[in-house]
Amino acid sequence: MTNASRVGRSAGLLVRLLAPYLFALAAVAVSVYTYSDRVVENLYVATMSDNVLRQAQLLGALLPWDLQGDAMDQRCAALAGTIGARVTVIAADGTVLGDSDAPSATLVNHDDRPEVVAAFAEGEGQAARVSTSVNRRLLYRAWRQTHGDATTAETRVVRLAVAMSTVDHARGRIRAAIWGGVVAAALAALWPALLLSRRLSRRIARLTDFAGAVAAGVPPPLLRSEADDVIGRLEAHLLAMADSLSARLQAAREERGKLEAVLAGMVEGVLVIDRSGTIRLANQRAEHLFDRSPSGTLVGQHLINVSRDPDLQELVREVTRGEPGRRLVREISLGNAGRGESLQATATPMPEPTGDPRLFILVFHDVTELKKLETTRRDFVANVSHELRTPLTAIRGYAETLRERALRDPEQAQQFLGIIERHAERLTRLTEDLLTISDLELGRAALQRVSMPLAPAIDAAIEVVRDKAEQGGVEIHLESEPGLLVYGDPDRIQQVLVNLMDNAVKFTPRGGRVTVSAHPAEPPEHEGGPAMPRDAGRRWMVISVADSGPGVPTHHLQRLTERFYRVDQARSRELGGTGLGLAIVKHIVQAHGGVLRIESEVGRGTQVYVYLPADAAAVN
Repeated sequence: MTNASRVGRSAGLLVRLLAPYLFALAAVAVSVYTYSDRVVENLYVATMSDNVLRQAQLLGALLPWDLQGDAMDQRCAALAGTIGARVTVIAADGTVLGDSDAPSATLVNHDDRPEVVAAFAEGEGQAARVSTSVNRRLLYRAWRQTHGDATTAETRVVRLAVAMSTVDHARGRIRAAIWGGVVAAALAALWPALLLSRRLSRRIARLTDFAGAVAAGVPPPLLRSEADDVIGRLEAHLLAMADSLSARLQAAREERGKLEAVLAGMVEGVLVIDRSGTIRLANQRAEHLFDRSPSGTLVGQHLINVSRDPDLQELVREVTRGEPGRRLVREISLGNAGRGESLQATATPMPEPTGDPRLFILVFHDVTELKKLETTRRDFVANVSHELRTPLTAIRGYAETLRERALRDPEQAQQFLGIIERHAERLTRLTEDLLTISDLELGRAALQRVSMPLAPAIDAAIEVVRDKAEQGGVEIHLESEPGLLVYGDPDRIQQVLVNLMDNAVKFTPRGGRVTVSAHPAEPPEHEGGPAMPRDAGRRWMVISVADSGPGVPTHHLQRLTERFYRVDQARSRELGGTGLGLAIVKHIVQAHGGVLRIESEVGRGTQVYVYLPADAAAVN
């Protein structure tokens, strides 16, 4: 928080603390002013009324009874000048007999004046109002006067009117005194109140900063108790609460760190969702399974926007509506970005103290490889059974034929024995190839790697397939630089060359050509990048075996190295293949740390590239 914001907040707090005092002071001043003003006015009016009544009684004794009109007006004016008040004499019927300020003949009947009515009724009357004749605010005081005995008595009212300016002047002085006292009292009490308010605002501002820092999770400022009062106890409690909260937050961070480390290290994808299906937590594996880039996140999204797999949605519906503690398992499939993962999804409600779970854990175990292995195993068993059944059926059939009748015909017996021998040889090759692949996969076939010349191995492999090539009318052409070396097991390297050349000769039509070449090469490319740094020099060799056969369609290329995989099932068996040659080549090359690459185009033949290390430095 900036200093300007702190100052502004402290000033605002100070104003709020002083506001009740200022409001109370203003309320007291207004109350005192209103009360004093009314009391002063009533007091002055009462005092003036008594004086004016006595003056009216005195004037009644001085005014004759037998005068009226101008004569009475003159007498009233003379007396009014002496006492400083307006004098009016009113007959019993309300007629004005004399007046000091206006000709009595011009004045209207006064029988409706309140003070006159009260005086005739009760002996005296009083009223304060603005006079219509002189246009001033006056205090009217009327006194009933009686003359004569009971039989000849006469009655009149002597009324005096005194200006209220003296009352107004007194009220003004009282008002000034009241406001002066209020201001003096306010100034006298403001300084202590200001000091107290500033101290309280400063302490409350520190408490606010401290609480805000604790809430934000940052180190709070220093806080100490200044007094043993309510705020001091609050400061002590806040300190204790901050220490406890800090310890709990630290424990929560440690637990969260452990949880994140565990989730990040899990090979299973983990999602935590609420009842509405919104994702509350997701680990990195789940982000990868549901094809989220590092910039994207699953948290906050609805599960149906992440995967619309019906089995997954049904699993979520069942677990959110099912019994607490019940665990459900489903197998779902994902097809994100062209992939086809098979996942085993386990849904479990998270326990709640109330017994009604609000969050649910979904754990996704990738069983794609297990499915592939199961499929491979089934295919392998089926293929092996099929491959074994054909020669075994042939051997059994021809053996039964020999036993029943062919032994009597030596020529036919020799023919059948030749067929049995060929199928037995096929069984032997199949068994040997299976054992070879098994040894390579299990690592039981230890490689005896040495730096060996490549040319003799190529020549030996060519000699092995030369007879088959000549019988099929296939030409073998060699393109190789002299003095090339590879780092490998001589027997296994020769086995690779024989298998590749045998395949090339086997699938090349009569009059075709098989080209074998070898030369230094750059480090081979793996799926994850180069096998060796590019500055490692020319320490790799590439052996290429190309034929001019019919070629292989592009969609078959990735599966050519699978066991028993054939592009043309009938033609492959007719040519005597076991379907394991390229699988053996792939395992041998991978055991040497090399790379196998196959290129083919329908109608233009197939070319197989084998990258092998030229020396031990290329392997280490």
